Amino acid sequence: MAEPTDRPVSPSPDFLRVRGARVHNLRDLDVDLPHRALVVVTGVSGSGKSSLVHGTVHAEAQRRHLQPLSAFTRQLVGGSLRPDVDAVTGVCASVAVGQARAATNPRSTVGTATDVHDYLRSLFAVLGTWDGSAGTPEMTARAFSFNSSAHACTDCGGLGTTLRGDAGLVLDAPSHSLREGVLRPWRDRRAEVEHELSLRFAESLGADPDLPWSELDAAVRHRLLHETGAPLRAALTIRGRETVRDTRFVGVLPWLEASLRDAPGESARSRASAFMSVSTCPGCRGGRLSPAQASVRVAGQGIADVCRMEITDALAWSGELASAGDPRAAAGAAEIRGRLENLVRVGVGYLTLDRPVPTLSGGEAQRVRLATHLGMGMFGLMYVFDEPSTGLHPRDTGLLLDALRALRDQGNSVLVVEHDLDVIAAADWVVEVGPGPGTHGGSLIHAGPVSGLASAEGSVTAPFLASPAAGSRPPRGAPDPEWEFAEFTGAEGNNLRSVSVRFPLGAMTCVTGVSGSGKSSLVTHVLEPALAAAAGRVDRPAPRCASVSGLDGVTGLVAVGQSPIGRTPRSNAATYMGVFDRLRKMFAAAPESAGAGLGAGDFSFNNAGGRCAACEGTGVVQVEMFFLPDVELACETCAGARFSERTLVPRVRGLNIAQVLGLTAERAAEVFADVRGVGAPMRALVDVGLGYLLLGQSATTLSGGEAQRLKLARELSGDAVPGTAYLLDEPTHGLHAADVARLNSVLRSLVERGGTVVAVTHHPAVMAAADWLVELGEEGGSGGGKVVAQDVPAAVARQDTHTGRVLARWA
Repeated sequence: MAEPTDRPVSPSPDFLRVRGARVHNLRDLDVDLPHRALVVVTGVSGSGKSSLVHGTVHAEAQRRHLQPLSAFTRQLVGGSLRPDVDAVTGVCASVAVGQARAATNPRSTVGTATDVHDYLRSLFAVLGTWDGSAGTPEMTARAFSFNSSAHACTDCGGLGTTLRGDAGLVLDAPSHSLREGVLRPWRDRRAEVEHELSLRFAESLGADPDLPWSELDAAVRHRLLHETGAPLRAALTIRGRETVRDTRFVGVLPWLEASLRDAPGESARSRASAFMSVSTCPGCRGGRLSPAQASVRVAGQGIADVCRMEITDALAWSGELASAGDPRAAAGAAEIRGRLENLVRVGVGYLTLDRPVPTLSGGEAQRVRLATHLGMGMFGLMYVFDEPSTGLHPRDTGLLLDALRALRDQGNSVLVVEHDLDVIAAADWVVEVGPGPGTHGGSLIHAGPVSGLASAEGSVTAPFLASPAAGSRPPRGAPDPEWEFAEFTGAEGNNLRSVSVRFPLGAMTCVTGVSGSGKSSLVTHVLEPALAAAAGRVDRPAPRCASVSGLDGVTGLVAVGQSPIGRTPRSNAATYMGVFDRLRKMFAAAPESAGAGLGAGDFSFNNAGGRCAACEGTGVVQVEMFFLPDVELACETCAGARFSERTLVPRVRGLNIAQVLGLTAERAAEVFADVRGVGAPMRALVDVGLGYLLLGQSATTLSGGEAQRLKLARELSGDAVPGTAYLLDEPTHGLHAADVARLNSVLRSLVERGGTVVAVTHHPAVMAAADWLVELGEEGGSGGGKVVAQDVPAAVARQDTHTGRVLARWA
């Protein structure tokens, strides 16, 4: 081998330099970002953080990385246009580790996503033994894959689960009779025959179909639910016509399974699956493999047994294997241990290896990807993270920071969009963009060490770093003697362990605890269905608990999650808030509209009469480039206005329809302050921190946090309905500390309007502002599922729990 030469090597640049960035609301922004450092970009919501990090830096890095590829390859992987920036220098390869759950296939698990399952398959193929009782296993790595049709369980096809009719979902209140529709799937008009047959079948058994379900004989109830095909001659009245049929009666649960199996379309599948629950496959008991492959053991465990373990337990098992003295076992266990240790390192040790990736939260999915990158040992990359602290209890923030520093110490640049004050304080370099949202943002406030933020003019972050409780009210010290409580006993579901818990009505409660402690299980499987039933909704399953009391005062339920609010680009903030119809009527009433024969329908870009014919109301035209990626260009006919020329003539308050849709909510609140049905909804958007949103901004471009706050704004803009319960899932997602203070005011206003607010959150400022706290834990997974504290915030702050220790700084 030739000896290394003394040829000088060009040093890698110390900074990535951005000059003249104008993506979205950025105002010719110049900034330097150090390489091989932990860089945090922060600022209020809508200030331009993502426009800088994702829209400029990462987009340009991706564009250059793909540029040397052939045109055909770029078309396959999806090329990107050059961002609106004068220059970006010092660019390195960029990897975005976001919160999107890329996998929607239930076959994708934590084990397969991190390659742990692949190493386990190889380990079992080499070291596995069996007792000889199973039709001999094939000892190859492929044979231990549940995606192999030849080796997967034949009952579930390797999924490990099956959908089965659920009696808890099928049955309505036990005081209802068969005739009244106690069997909910057969209330549907399309199941009229099945409903009539159930009445006749009950009569054939000597039962009265007008008796309450609870008073029917247990054997009759069982056959109505589970009968697989009893002969029945029945006189039926269907749509007013009498007929006599010789048929067979099938109970509602087998009927549901047959309906799902034979469903002609997605809507029919949805109708059937609404009354079914996922249950463990009886054939493989969730192991996914054939009996032969499942019989193979390594260190006393089958591969399915290892995958069912929590990651912390699987790590201990691999440690025992490594110390067994077999060099082959030690080598295989080393690869597995390294990946498991990284998963524990990022705070997801409570997950199991067989947990389907689609069931992970956005924060969990991002941390699993972070663990994967930690194990790669790559250097010279730029890792881009989008709020990696989302879903993390403050107790676990230290684990996250250790993982980010490990990536940095491997020789990588770590660029993080973040609002968490602990993460900001720990950064090597902090960039604040602002000072406000939308048109009030896009400027550089600070770029440098965190110590310099204190003297940065216009910094919104500095006051909260100096005093995290700035502007917060002291935590409530005692319960309100007039509170009435909703009581739940024996709550079950996932890792909940016969929990008893209570929530005050007409107050704000925060449900908190470390990741995996059971928060979502409590709210999703117990609280939400109980509130839905109290509000008169029969489309939800029964709550998974022994008893519920104290919900008589609940009259409505609003679940404010982070799911998208629109599936097409034509859905926007104006349509969602219900103001677009009012605006179109105002334009139809303008003098110019009468002369041109324009009606309200012409001012919709969904209407062929008023929208631009060239782009069909989208504002852009997609140009097919054949062997290059397709390009979206502003429509030359309407210049992106989305409407026809004649539709743009009428004016309301000096603006045409396109200009109105180009207003921010904040500006629209001023322009239409006196217009009923427009001014109030726009002020509500400002109140929830969305004043920077454009009225015509496509709903598909909103983040989960923005979508959630848009839903909140719609509730605030409507008439108050006392007794309404509001459930929120991580409402601080995407919010700066200054925005959280505003959110607290919004949540308080819901309580003042007679509502009950329950929020799943880890944010100390929200927990401190609550009236009541429910903390689950103490740890996640098998170490959780218990109520460790439920009291007013000041009282929890005095307790030795993870949340109590955090709140002690606020009390």
